[in-house]
Amino acid sequence: MAQNTFTVRRTRTNENLSLTFENNGKPLYQCVTNADTSTPTVSPDWTVTANQPVVTPKLTSLSGGTVTLSDPVWQYNGTTLVFTGSADTDGYLTDTTSRFKMHPTTGALRIIANLASATNVASDSLSFSCNAVTSGVEYQMNGTLTINIQNSGSNAYYAYITATTAIIDKTTTTTELTAGLMLGGTDLTLPGIYTLKWYKNDTEWTAAGNSEKVTVTREDVNAVQLFILKVYQGSELIASAGIYITDAADDYTVIFANVANANGEVNDRVSIGNPVRVQCTMAKVANGSTPVTSGTFAWVLYLYAYRNSTWTQLSKTTSTLAQPTIDITTDHTDNGSEISDVDIVAEVSLTA
Repeated sequence: MAQNTFTVRRTRTNENLSLTFENNGKPLYQCVTNADTSTPTVSPDWTVTANQPVVTPKLTSLSGGTVTLSDPVWQYNGTTLVFTGSADTDGYLTDTTSRFKMHPTTGALRIIANLASATNVASDSLSFSCNAVTSGVEYQMNGTLTINIQNSGSNAYYAYITATTAIIDKTTTTTELTAGLMLGGTDLTLPGIYTLKWYKNDTEWTAAGNSEKVTVTREDVNAVQLFILKVYQGSELIASAGIYITDAADDYTVIFANVANANGEVNDRVSIGNPVRVQCTMAKVANGSTPVTSGTFAWVLYLYAYRNSTWTQLSKTTSTLAQPTIDITTDHTDNGSEISDVDIVAEVSLTA
């Protein structure tokens, strides 16, 4: 069996490169209370060092090659951050807005100022790009992160998951997932008065139980696995979170490609009347990610979006084609006035 999300890239030397982001246990989340008063409060306070999120990009070759990161660039809400001056004792440079620090070698980004405010109560974005060098060839890699910002009172819940590593392989065979829950920007003790349920895609992971910390092994991951945490108070679902874990040593993966939609257009962004069509292909990593096109296929294709502090499954379809496609339209991305990105999760079983 193989599974993946639309995060693994097919490159011209048949290297499959994965860009993931690891953090220091501090979620990219701030809550603004009393935003319409003269005394708004932002929490957690990112001017306090102990509260500051650190995001570190990690490159992995799913075919086992060595990957080197260079020329890291971060953008905040579409504006490129400029890092100048002398490095601090940890090797970080401060940007010209004095809100971020970056390590020029690893590309790690530390947020050192509050981004939420009385006038900024909607989510922000961080975009990352770098050069990845593997097998003597250089590639451009890109990734995007959301800084979740809520304008709400003290009853606003926010769930998150951290992992000791987002990449496991033959050497690092496990990772530990830790559930987190904030109320009004303050961390709560779990499980406590809450009930936790863990899922693999849409299937409840009963072995994880009502546990704050769970161990993921290679047996739990087919190439890439989406783990979802749902937090209940009584019978009410109050928040959920999701995280992807990659097994870089898996024999098979799923590769994705944007292909022509019904209008004959190849799009990488959705707009009204112009859907994105994505083709899914099973590939054997050991053979240079050679597509597998013969046999009996059983595909399950999911669409997910993060809305109102909850991971929402938008659709679940099946296919027996060797290379099925799925369309993403504004019906998936738009929810009233809220617009969100959509994740594709594709899993496949093959009978030769």
